[in-house]
Amino acid sequence: MKPFLILILFICFTSIVFGQPEVQANGFTDRTEAQNLTVNGLKEGKWIECTDANGGAMSSANLNSVANKSVYYSLTIYNAGKPIGVSRKYKILRGMLGVATKYRLTGRLYSETFYTDGLPIRTKYYDESGNEIPHPF
Repeated sequence: MKPFLILILFICFTSIVFGQPEVQANGFTDRTEAQNLTVNGLKEGKWIECTDANGGAMSSANLNSVANKSVYYSLTIYNAGKPIGVSRKYKILRGMLGVATKYRLTGRLYSETFYTDGLPIRTKYYDESGNEIPHPF
């Protein structure tokens, strides 16, 4: 009887563990993956949210063209209207020049990567206090 009970509990536990949805805790970095879906009026899945120089929201009818014209955009994964995992915010300087800014889970600045023609040219890293530090690796 005990082996049978253990087997049933093991099967139940396994189905619970493997039945959980995959959470992308690291977020995403490719803005073309964003779909901006709403389910029951709530944000769901991968979103790109664009803002102009004054911080005003921009329409996202055509995600790629809007992101190219905006000054800032963020990439966030939502579940039932709530952001999950890491949300990344980017600033576009001019044309193909840009900066990718990463933040720690505490909300403090972690790094800034500067780009020219879509290629990284240098990265600055910061400690918990916001002071620039040498490359941590």
